[in-house]
Amino acid sequence: MLNHTPFKIASTPSALFCNSLLVALFLCLSACADNPAPPKKPEKPQTDISTGSSQSVKYSGNNSASTLQDAQKPNIVWISIEDASANIGAYGDQLAETPNIDALASRGLLYENAYATAPVCAPSRSAIIAGVYATSLGTAHMRGQGTLPDNVQLLPQILQEHGYYTTNNVKEDYNFKTPKNAWNESSESAHWRNNPNPSAPFFAVFNLTTSHESRIWNESRYAENVDLLKNMQGDKLKFTRPEDVSIPPFHPDTPEFRKAWARYYDNMHATDVRVGQIIEELKKADLLDNTIIVFWSDHGAGFVRAKRWPYLSGLHIPLIVSVPDEFKSHFYHEAGERTRELVSLIDLYPTMLDIIGIKAPPFLQGKSFKPKKNEAWSPRQYVFAHRDRMDERYDMIRTVTDEHFHYVRNYQFNKPYLQFMNTAEQGELMKVMRQKFGAKELSPYLMSLLSDLYKPKEELYDIGEDPNQSNNLAFNPDYRDVLLRLRQAHIDWRNETQDLMLIPEALMREIESQEQTSIYEYVRQKPEMTQTLEELYAFHDQILKGPMFQNGEMDTADFPKSISAQYWFLEFAAMQNMADESRQQFLQQIISQAMRSHDIVKQQAIKLSLINGDTRCLPELIGDLSHENVWLRLHAAQILDELNVDTTEYDTQIQAAINLDKQVRNNPNKYLARVLNRHINQRDGTSREVR
Repeated sequence: MLNHTPFKIASTPSALFCNSLLVALFLCLSACADNPAPPKKPEKPQTDISTGSSQSVKYSGNNSASTLQDAQKPNIVWISIEDASANIGAYGDQLAETPNIDALASRGLLYENAYATAPVCAPSRSAIIAGVYATSLGTAHMRGQGTLPDNVQLLPQILQEHGYYTTNNVKEDYNFKTPKNAWNESSESAHWRNNPNPSAPFFAVFNLTTSHESRIWNESRYAENVDLLKNMQGDKLKFTRPEDVSIPPFHPDTPEFRKAWARYYDNMHATDVRVGQIIEELKKADLLDNTIIVFWSDHGAGFVRAKRWPYLSGLHIPLIVSVPDEFKSHFYHEAGERTRELVSLIDLYPTMLDIIGIKAPPFLQGKSFKPKKNEAWSPRQYVFAHRDRMDERYDMIRTVTDEHFHYVRNYQFNKPYLQFMNTAEQGELMKVMRQKFGAKELSPYLMSLLSDLYKPKEELYDIGEDPNQSNNLAFNPDYRDVLLRLRQAHIDWRNETQDLMLIPEALMREIESQEQTSIYEYVRQKPEMTQTLEELYAFHDQILKGPMFQNGEMDTADFPKSISAQYWFLEFAAMQNMADESRQQFLQQIISQAMRSHDIVKQQAIKLSLINGDTRCLPELIGDLSHENVWLRLHAAQILDELNVDTTEYDTQIQAAINLDKQVRNNPNKYLARVLNRHINQRDGTSREVR
């Protein structure tokens, strides 16, 4: 059972008013406990959402032997790159200078429809290495540092058990603490050459950073790529000309964007050089003929409305698998073959096991895409993806993609598309877009993207007719059947994979800390959590259909019992019209109940009060800026910033919170400081550094 920190008893009149609401009863976690457990899986599900078929994989335990002897096992090299869409010659991009990647594709199998599970690095890499969606692990928030379940083994751990020497060079960024035994070696010097047993197969990962978004706008980092290209090509080097690039419709056609896109192509060129170097090392060591090479990007290109956004611009990625002839019996493909099969990066883990002949453990949520020559084969029908907190701003979006359509469900449709986020806003491109938005010089689509209006609850795009997803068909009656089909596919996936991200982050991390277990395991060990997750899912599905109070009836008995459901009830109550007297009375009763709940629910109640002009509980919210739970601090700051609350008299406390955030260990991004500094800038018209 969780033990909650007692509420602070303050002495100011406004705080005493709030405390008077708390004295009656504190609904601790044992009473309104979020024991959200995912819905139980049926013994024989109608559809295995991970595979898109009715088939499932059984596992006999970690000690199940590979069907191959060590001498028969192929070496495996992963070459992962960052922030890169399929702007590669082999994918038909004629501007791209990628001869080494193109040569790899000419020997291998190119996947035209490969997708990331998230449009940003940490959640994406979490799913890749663990084989479990970040939404199921509770690691979907960017740099959320969740807890890895004890019963989830990372891919390199299983490969080590089957004789592989495993190395990672160098980025991990898994959104959880990497187990000490995850890799034989993970460092800047990690390399297959360090294998102490040359007869043992190796699994070596090289994570290239040459295409990272920072190399577009950071002059020194871009210069590193320029130097790399000059050293390799000398006088023959040709840089991409801004006038030659094509600007997608989700960007304005300006000199700044043309320059940025030209640099992106230069960075892809530099990345290709590094890929060539890795392949050449294998060739010189006479290992190319017994090494499977897998080339992939963690998500789409590092631009606004690409990286961090679950449209194809942020999710569609290059994926090439090259298998030497000696191992074609393990993974068959013709040289230079292409396939339109749907593949997700979560499928990498089970595919590697399938190649080696290792039975898949039961926790895996992906599907092997190993070609099944002369065997019955059930390819994916859908790929799934998500967007959750991106740096300092919360959001929750889920997507489903099939061969023809892309479906988007905006769970937090009450938030605008482009909330202020420091990483993006500090760059020249966002400044240009904001300036042109103010001058009304953008296309209608871009004007809607930058507006403060709510997002639609659902979006639907015809990929073939609208490859950049700017024409939302969700309200077009001609596509109603498609919308309902993909909506249900999402709901089935959400329930089957047990999406936990409706549990507020502050509560999620509190549970992990106090229970000393992962949220993934906690929800599976508490049968009562089933009811809470079902309540959350049903509530949001009802919100999708219309307002909370469609017929005007309001009853305090409807106030949910679980903390997470209370949180969301108040989030959407803030969108209701509470002007008439009866609704005001209901509002006060609900706020009174909420103020006796968990701190995250209290904050939502205070937010609702502030929206309705009552500032008496504002000191409570200010006090939470120094709460011991870092995610409660961030949530409090976001309320102040989003509502543009006048906090002038609390500047001392705000500055103390900013200074406290600087001192927090393992919090390098200083999310709280970013939000509070931005809040002060908006409030006072200042230009404090938002870092």
